[in-house]
Amino acid sequence: MLSIYPDLDNLRIYGSEYANILMVKIKNPFWKDVVKHYKKLYHRCCPLNIDEFMSEYIHYNVNITRDKKIVYIKDWIDNGIVLIRQLLGPHGEYLNFNDFTNQFPHIKMNFLVYEGIITAIKKYQKKVNIELSVRFSCLDTKVWTIIQRGNKAVQTALDKSEAVPAAVNKWNKIYNSPLNWKKIFTKTRKTTLDTQLRWFQLRILHRILPTNKYLCMCRIVESACCSFCKQEEETISHLFWHCDIVQVFWAKLKTALNESCENCVEPIFTETLVLFGVKENVVTDRVIDLIIILAKYYIFKCKLQGSTPIAKIFIKSLKQRYIVEKYASLVCNRNHSFNLEWLPYLKLTQAD
Repeated sequence: MLSIYPDLDNLRIYGSEYANILMVKIKNPFWKDVVKHYKKLYHRCCPLNIDEFMSEYIHYNVNITRDKKIVYIKDWIDNGIVLIRQLLGPHGEYLNFNDFTNQFPHIKMNFLVYEGIITAIKKYQKKVNIELSVRFSCLDTKVWTIIQRGNKAVQTALDKSEAVPAAVNKWNKIYNSPLNWKKIFTKTRKTTLDTQLRWFQLRILHRILPTNKYLCMCRIVESACCSFCKQEEETISHLFWHCDIVQVFWAKLKTALNESCENCVEPIFTETLVLFGVKENVVTDRVIDLIIILAKYYIFKCKLQGSTPIAKIFIKSLKQRYIVEKYASLVCNRNHSFNLEWLPYLKLTQAD
């Protein structure tokens, strides 16, 4: 990627605001989204101790500004001055202007500019309530420390946001009560490793799946009516639950599960279970959660293809999905737990 977008390498020396420059330059939507989420992660990484504060970037740091403008001094960057700790003296104090010019004689620096930057850093230090010390560890910047720990650490940091997504507020309003969103989002992640299915379910949760109602508002289609029943407005809830044709699909799928899975507790499909994977006082296993997501994905494909969702056809496709999931379990060395999970559903996967 650095050969295509070499400026990405500057994320290792600049603060979060540099992401705005990259998002203008980068045309690939995937990498633009990566940079957007990098900026979001960076803003979650508030320094909590002297080590993390000393590792903060100076340039393009939204927390360090002069006259409401971010700091960017090319001479400093060319001479390797990119972190706050590089402006400290041997006794743990900020370098005064004379000490700075003596230590970096090749840098031409205006006294007022330098003092303005030091003042901005001190204000940031006061804001995060950190005391200076001569003893601190030269750590990597906090955001990169988290990234290097892997996906789980990044996800944990992003999940710390106190902001409630607009879609969550809308769903809560529809059902007149707050749902267990932590459980809902966790289930999406744990049910399958298939990134396509995860992204599909997340689009439902965030209300960004393109239904006819939305497409009609965008003037992409002429009618907001349901693709199947042609009677009601096609919303996410209608498409996957309230539509009469879809109700027939869920009823026949329920019958097939009852007949094929002798040891399986009778599934009771409800609107919240179908849409979000949760229902009050109901515990589901990973396989039934996966079947529900696959069923919704099948319904959505039928909508796009202009066909009617038929439970018998969907059940036949489960055989191929079973083979894929079994291979994935072998690769991940979890074949034993996979066999136990799918044991009650084996007859269903052998449907003709």
